[in-house]
Amino acid sequence: MNKEEKNWQNFCQNHIQKWYGTWTKYTAEGKVIDSVQSLRSFDTNTEKTLLSQKNSYTYPDGKIEERQWKATKESINREDGFIHPKHPWMRSLFFEEGAALWVTKYSQPDIISHKSELFFRHQDLRLSVGTVYDQDGNLQMFWNFR
Repeated sequence: MNKEEKNWQNFCQNHIQKWYGTWTKYTAEGKVIDSVQSLRSFDTNTEKTLLSQKNSYTYPDGKIEERQWKATKESINREDGFIHPKHPWMRSLFFEEGAALWVTKYSQPDIISHKSELFFRHQDLRLSVGTVYDQDGNLQMFWNFR
């Protein structure tokens, strides 16, 4: 089995479900920017060739924000990882045990220098931690989703 297929199978085996939790963003100094109830929902068609992702955020004031992405296996799955649906300069690798990562493959001038997110999974629990660095290498913010 090639790397692309193994990466896709690992994703489908470990991440196709609804992940309920709290998403908290922090400044580089560790102060909370915001904290919201969140749902990351992943689904595929029967053939596992079409991926749907829906993120829902419920803010303390009751406001709900939703973001959705759809992609085909063929359009995002590459030898060097999944192409991020929102940030094409990022790639994701999914491991057999359930851990995963999103990481910057190349920097985007005037946007960010480096962005990453690590996913740790144990049974039906998942924790992710992400970072954003500016072009000078300074930590701009970090977050966790648990």
